[in-house]
Amino acid sequence: MTLVNRLAILALGAAGLVAPLAQATVVPQQKGNPCDAVWDIGDATAQPGGGKKPYTLTCADGDATCDSDGAANGSCAIRINACVGSTKVAGCTPGALTAPVKISPGTSKRAQGIVLPTATTGSDVCGTQGTVSLPLRGKKKDKPSKPFIAVMTSKGAGGGGRNRLKLVCTKGTPQPPARCSREAPGLPAKIVLQVPESGSDLDTGFTGVSHNSVVTAQAKLNYCLTGCDASTNPTCAASGDTGPGTDNGETFGAPLPLLAANVPVCVVNRFRESPITGTFNLQTGEMQSTVKLFADTYVRLGKADLVCPRCNNGKCVGGKRDGQSCTVNGTSRVAGSFPPEYNLSTDCLPENAPTASLLIDLPLTTETFTSPPGPKPCADVGQRVDDNCPTGSTCTNACPSEVDAGRGGLHQTCCSAPPNSPCFPTKSGGSIVRTGIRAPVTPAWPDPTYPKTSEGSKLVATFCIPKTGDSSVDGSSGLPGPGAIVLPATQTVTASE
Repeated sequence: MTLVNRLAILALGAAGLVAPLAQATVVPQQKGNPCDAVWDIGDATAQPGGGKKPYTLTCADGDATCDSDGAANGSCAIRINACVGSTKVAGCTPGALTAPVKISPGTSKRAQGIVLPTATTGSDVCGTQGTVSLPLRGKKKDKPSKPFIAVMTSKGAGGGGRNRLKLVCTKGTPQPPARCSREAPGLPAKIVLQVPESGSDLDTGFTGVSHNSVVTAQAKLNYCLTGCDASTNPTCAASGDTGPGTDNGETFGAPLPLLAANVPVCVVNRFRESPITGTFNLQTGEMQSTVKLFADTYVRLGKADLVCPRCNNGKCVGGKRDGQSCTVNGTSRVAGSFPPEYNLSTDCLPENAPTASLLIDLPLTTETFTSPPGPKPCADVGQRVDDNCPTGSTCTNACPSEVDAGRGGLHQTCCSAPPNSPCFPTKSGGSIVRTGIRAPVTPAWPDPTYPKTSEGSKLVATFCIPKTGDSSVDGSSGLPGPGAIVLPATQTVTASE
C-alpha cells in the first residue's frame, strides 16, 4: 500500500529524536519509536496533540478525503490501516518488533474489516483497511460525533510502544445531488432496477441455517447512463449517486428482517460509497455493478414478531420512531414471525446502536459468478468451517425443490443427508456458483421508443461476511463465512428529455 507522506518533521540533533509533527496522513507512535507502528489514514489529515497526546483526525461529513462514502449523510466512514516499519516518518529509522502489533478490543470492534499485519520487520508493511463509522449527534444530525480513539500497541527492543488516534465526525455541507442528463434529447439517460415480490435468494454463513432467505421487495438501484447512443454503441457506463436527496438514498431498500434458529436479526444496508458504478448493455441486457455496503446488523433477541420495526397504517411499530409517521417502501415475509408479512420502511429503523456494521461488497452480474475455490473460500475474513453436513454426508446434492416453501428463497445445494439441509459445496475444493439472467429491454435497442423495460433479469454475486461479534448470530449462521445472493430485477430505461 502506498502511504501518502505529508509530514513536516524537524530533526533534533544526533540523538535521533524527532520534533512534533505539523500534520500527518501517516500517524506516528506517540510512545516508543515513532516509525515502528503507524496508522495509515490515506488522504485524510490528522493534527498532533502535543507530547504523548493522540493525533486527531476531524472529518467533515461528506468530505471525500476522509469520509469514504463521500456523502453528507449524517455519518462519517473513516478508513484506517495499521502498518509497521514506516519509511514515511522522516528522521526515524524503524526497528525490529519482538511481536506483531495489537489493537485494543474496542478498536477491533469499531474498525470493521481491519486485519493487522503479522510481520515484525520490513518496510511499510500494512494490513487491511478497516472502517470506523461515526454518526453525528442531535435530532438534526448537526452535532459532532462522540470521539473515538483507535489504540495500537507494539513491542520492540527498546520496550513497548503505543499509537493513539482520535477520530471525530463533524457536520459537512450537503451538496446538491447530481441528476441524470444528456446533451441530446432521446438518448438513454437512466436505468432503474427494482426487486420484485418473488424470485430473490439470500444465503449467509457456512451452517446453512441462514440460507434461503429473501431480499426485501421493492428495493431499488438507480443509475445514470452515459457513453451509449441511439444506433452504434449499446454499452452504457452506469453511475448512481447515493446519500440524502439522491434517487438511491442512504440505504439499499428498506430494512431486511431475518429469523434463523430463533435469532431475530434486522439488517439495514447502507451504501458505503458514492457513486455506485457499473455497465449496462441496452442490446443484450448484460449488467455488471459492484455495490459496497455497510450491513448494520441489529440482534433483536426476544423480538421474533418484530424482527425489524413495521410500518402499519402509516405509523412505525417499534424502533426509534415508534408511533411516528412512515411510508412503506419494502415488503418481506419472515417464516416463524407473526404475522409473517412485514411492511417495511426506511423511516422505521431499530432503536439503539447496531451490534456490528459489516463491510459487504456485492459484485453483481447478470452472468455466472463463481467464488474462489474451497476449502474455506472466505479464510481472509476468518472462515474456519466449510459446511455443517453430518459426518459421512457431503454437500453434493440437488435440494428437493427450487423454492423454499417456508422462507420464500431458492434452494441451491444441499447435504446428501439429511436431504433438505442447505450448504455451500466448498469443503472438497468446490466453488459457490450462482447464475444470472440477461433480459434485453423492449422495445429492442436501437428503437427510439422510451421508456424501455424488461422483466426476468437476475443479478447474482457471492461474497464474504465478517463475524458480527454476537455469538448467537455467528454460531447459528456460521460467521465469518460465505454469502450468496440472487437478485431479480425489473429494469426500466428512460431517455433524456
